[in-house]
Amino acid sequence: MIAKFLIGLVVSFLAAAVSVAAQPIPGKASLNLVFILDGLRPDSINPDDTPNVYRLRLEGVNFLSGHSVFPTVTRVNATAIATGTYPGTNGIVGNTMYVPKVNPNRAFNNDDYKNLLKLDEVTGGNMVLARSMGELLHTRGMKIAALSSGSSGQSLLLNPRAPKGVGILVNGDLEPGSLVAYPPNVNSEILSRFGPAPRKGGAKDPVDPSVNWTEEVLREYVIPQLQPDVVLNWLGEPDHMQHAFGVGSPEARRSLQNDDRQIGLVLKKLEAIGLLGRCNIFVVSDHGFELNVFGVNIAQDLIKAGLKANSDSDDVVVASSGQAVLLHVKGRDPERIGQIVRFFQSQSWTGVVFTAGSQSDQEKVRGSVNGTFSLELIHMFH
Repeated sequence: MIAKFLIGLVVSFLAAAVSVAAQPIPGKASLNLVFILDGLRPDSINPDDTPNVYRLRLEGVNFLSGHSVFPTVTRVNATAIATGTYPGTNGIVGNTMYVPKVNPNRAFNNDDYKNLLKLDEVTGGNMVLARSMGELLHTRGMKIAALSSGSSGQSLLLNPRAPKGVGILVNGDLEPGSLVAYPPNVNSEILSRFGPAPRKGGAKDPVDPSVNWTEEVLREYVIPQLQPDVVLNWLGEPDHMQHAFGVGSPEARRSLQNDDRQIGLVLKKLEAIGLLGRCNIFVVSDHGFELNVFGVNIAQDLIKAGLKANSDSDDVVVASSGQAVLLHVKGRDPERIGQIVRFFQSQSWTGVVFTAGSQSDQEKVRGSVNGTFSLELIHMFH
């Protein structure tokens, strides 16, 4: 059951670059390159801060009807991008998740790839329940490369079978200094040629150095030498600086400008090696961004209301993704679910509440508790 509902902003757009030096050959793309800028808003794209991305949008196709899947958070949308499926199908339903075999009393954060590997272990290989783009390409003799300056968990969700030999995965935070990529030969080559990725700082320190390291690996090694068919290239900014300082802040704009410089360098590399005219280029984001003015400790409020025993009890487990919260009620007890729904409906801070679809509603719009919508309506029933 989701207690709080907040839709992120429409962020997806598509851009196709055309090389002046080499005219594109219709239907003969040698590379499909997807730039994913974490937390990018479409109104942040302008000729001053993002001249390269602005030009791609101007010369290409601007897709205005795209939208993040719900909940509009990073790991959920990374998995949607990687699989082309909704959370209810692929199983990654939040930035934190509750799986009793991983932790019987608490939700775990899937920003750490080790937690996802543990999930894969306890579920018999079902970390992600839908086949990823990397797996589909692999079965056809093609190759994906996923590179990310985001978290290790987010990067793994772009190519979840990389540890099993599917395609390529690059992230400097897997095991800093020793494991930055799959497969092992790629890891060894990257560490030998580029060294370990720069260590990330605190909440107010930009991840620009990590972005720069990742983009150098992409343009100087992965594209020209490994020659993947598809590249998913995740840039960890401007999300990090927007969390710290807000959208449009000088800090966030500097990181966005750095993203654009790095994208420009990749485009120049593609032109230099004759690939720009044979490359489909997409620029997308996982979600938008806006300001939150307050937060609520859901677990503590439920304890105070007598609806949860204590912070470590498994009667009701809270899995928060920020403004969207999943509640797992032990045994799916309908009486307890009804009590919790009525409690939330009495709070001024509650948005839309979702529960499992009503059995009497064949269209699965209404939830099983009066005044709620169905999880099926937002593709979250799992």
